[in-house]
Amino acid sequence: MVRRRARAFTLIELMIVVAIIGILAALLLPALRGARDRALSAECMSNIRQLTQAALLYRDANDGYFPPASWDIMTTNLRRWHGERDRQNEPFEFDRSPMHQYLQTDRIKACPVFRDRLRGFEAGCGGYGYNDDYVGSGRGDPTDGSDTPARNLGDPTNTVMFADCAFLRNGELIEYSFITEPVFETWGCDSTPSVHFRHRGKANVGWCDGHVTAESMGFSRGPSADHQIGYIGTFDDNRLYDRK
Repeated sequence: MVRRRARAFTLIELMIVVAIIGILAALLLPALRGARDRALSAECMSNIRQLTQAALLYRDANDGYFPPASWDIMTTNLRRWHGERDRQNEPFEFDRSPMHQYLQTDRIKACPVFRDRLRGFEAGCGGYGYNDDYVGSGRGDPTDGSDTPARNLGDPTNTVMFADCAFLRNGELIEYSFITEPVFETWGCDSTPSVHFRHRGKANVGWCDGHVTAESMGFSRGPSADHQIGYIGTFDDNRLYDRK
């Protein structure tokens, strides 16, 4: 009986196979990366939806008033919508948040894209900001010196409540608790933007009627633009933020 020798792959054939595998990997990786980014954005959108619904539950249980945002920020600076603390420079404790019982969790769920950056002077907000000037306090009217949250909104469907937010400090992004509107009416000056368009150029936004969308940046100012931080909408005014 004559034995036939098994045919081995030649070096050229192996190189061709490796090249084909490399080409297929190069074609598949962007699709896999895109699928991962969409999954992370969907998780973040779910977090913001839960925050928005919790705020609406708070409103329904408190005579129509939205949760307070930062009612002692100009004095003791110990209270936020996402918790309280006993001393400045300490983390905020979520179980002391006005929204705690409505979220039914021990913490604010962090944006999965921003998790590694969660640090700074607003520790605990999860990378999400609340419309404090117009929804969480009384600054919707420049003549109103109180810190009473909003009770009635002229157009809740088009009024921002929560969004992905960040603050630029010494060239580094940190979490930030508040959405800043384009113009500070109380002081009559432009603001520094805080909405962070971190999801492939979009920011997840919860609106005051309860719906959630993914929004592109309308415009920005200064160095924030280089870090995907800007404003929602294309208008250099407060129409998507105020109570009108």
